[in-house]
Amino acid sequence: MRYYYEPFKLKAWVRDNQNLRVNSSDDSAALKPDRLTQLEEDFHLASETEEGIKSWFHQLSRRERNASTHLLQKEWEEPHALPVLRDCLKKQAHEDHRLFKRIVDVTYNTCDVENLWDLVKLSFGVHHQKIQKRMKQENQHRKWYTLLSSPDPVYHLAKTAYESDLTFLEELETFYLTENYPLYKLVMIEAFGMADEDFFLKEKEVYKSYFNTVKSENQQKLAESLIRQCDLDNVEELGRFIYERLKTYMKKPSLWRHVGEEEKKRFSSWIIRKETERLLRGY
Repeated sequence: MRYYYEPFKLKAWVRDNQNLRVNSSDDSAALKPDRLTQLEEDFHLASETEEGIKSWFHQLSRRERNASTHLLQKEWEEPHALPVLRDCLKKQAHEDHRLFKRIVDVTYNTCDVENLWDLVKLSFGVHHQKIQKRMKQENQHRKWYTLLSSPDPVYHLAKTAYESDLTFLEELETFYLTENYPLYKLVMIEAFGMADEDFFLKEKEVYKSYFNTVKSENQQKLAESLIRQCDLDNVEELGRFIYERLKTYMKKPSLWRHVGEEEKKRFSSWIIRKETERLLRGY
């Protein structure tokens, strides 16, 4: 499966996260919003040349270097801007363990696993002892080791959360991934794509909440997974939930374009039977 992402504007991030702190005891706590905005403007000027970026980054304070990770969430005119910034951050990752959670945060916000995951792995590999001390959950360090060894972190997160004895959200929090991150949506699609009926029943509120936040194509993928992998009589609440939002492929064909033919027909037959039974019962 290929993943796509839309980068978030730094100013939007500043607006929505003015009180954000990576760690309450971390002396690299977030800069003031006006300084973050100034970083963006300075980087824009420096990005005309590769040497300009390197020189700009070199004169930043440690706190500013760590905060510059959020520039990775913005698109820049110069094609070399982000690759050079990532190279600068590789050197910073060797020097400061505090960069770890910042890079994780940016990766989860942008879904740019392809370009940023190596930075996460590098930071963890160099500073794993210091990072481990800040991990509060049992076996959290071991779980991170396993995640960073996986060739497909999105799939690994989905499978781990799906198979966990914890709830889906509780397991993902082990990896600092919460439902406000865009990457969470990709993990959800993967998880419900592999899920069995018991999982849909266990996480039905998560399913409905997530369904209401995603675009039509992903809603259709979620509907297809439920129809394909469950006996609809056993998950009637979720089946009716889908019907309320997507109707059937005969009534709303545009809302079923990305659903397989067999699943479309199966769902339509099921809801017609259920509605007929309702009418015969008089309600």
